[in-house]
Amino acid sequence: MKTLHEFLFPVQFPVQFPLTVGGKVTEQILGIDISVWDDENSTPQMFNFAKTKEAGANFAYIKSSQSYWMDQDFILNWDFARRSGLPYGAYHYFTWDASPVRQMDFFWGLLKNNEGTLPPVIDYECRTKVPAQKTAITTLKNAAEYFTKISGIVPMIYTGPGYWNEFGSQDRYWLKYPLWIANYYKKAPTIPLPWNTYLFWQFTDKLDGIKFGGEAKELDGNYFNGTVQQLQNLMKPSILCPLCGHVI
Repeated sequence: MKTLHEFLFPVQFPVQFPLTVGGKVTEQILGIDISVWDDENSTPQMFNFAKTKEAGANFAYIKSSQSYWMDQDFILNWDFARRSGLPYGAYHYFTWDASPVRQMDFFWGLLKNNEGTLPPVIDYECRTKVPAQKTAITTLKNAAEYFTKISGIVPMIYTGPGYWNEFGSQDRYWLKYPLWIANYYKKAPTIPLPWNTYLFWQFTDKLDGIKFGGEAKELDGNYFNGTVQQLQNLMKPSILCPLCGHVI
């Protein structure tokens, strides 16, 4: 079965980034990720994606859910992002208070009628009631495999190097899942094994929130590790063919 990286980048994997395309180094494409915390619910204003585009962001990830409840601003953020024309996608904050099946059913239930979005993301960073490493990584594996089974889409994994080193795994099994790495204030992120590259990099939590369309003073900033065209390619979900097991 092809990985999402192999689908987007027709080169042998794993491979070190930045890639070169036509002899030129791939760009770092700026984007944001947001949740209810980036909006002031006491005011009528919602997140302004027109300002997001004006500030130079090229994509937006939106928190859809946590455990088995929906982010309070998800429906409006999702609709406004769609209307803006920005590439956009959703992430689920994975917790330890509900089964992986229940969480993934809830996550996919919010997304299944939407097409042409960025890959869904499982956010693996919660420390509240986190179990031992073996139990934690097995639970994540069950969640990722179940999500792929019910959706036909390979999810991306969001995590930080410290958390993954504690509760992740160096098994090459995880290479099938693209990595969104959270590692702030560095010239280049620390990539935990088994990956040696990343698809997205959350490089800061201190973007100018007001400038990029929020009401919070600071906002998460991310880079896509590729070209604008490759970012657009991501809007075609990595659907698994039930007969051959390849991405189509």
